[in-house]
Amino acid sequence: MKTDLKIVETYRHPKREALLPVNISCFYAPDDPCISLKSVEKWARLTSGTFRMHYFEGNHFFIFYEFENMVRIMEETLAAVDEPIPY
Repeated sequence: MKTDLKIVETYRHPKREALLPVNISCFYAPDDPCISLKSVEKWARLTSGTFRMHYFEGNHFFIFYEFENMVRIMEETLAAVDEPIPY
């Protein structure tokens, strides 16, 4: 776990010239003390596709309580993809 925390604290995303040609959906709980809304919103800068933010009640562990809703959102998002990802 110590190593995981060190990676999170020291990782710096490399600058990319090209944006990702995919849609990005983020899941966020305002009561999560581990990540700020500002940090999550930065994902919008990485895509030429759409960016959608999904808010959930709860804290860092909201995924355990909102799992079914998150899966539904992911299924709907993937079903809307018209073309294969160009990679």
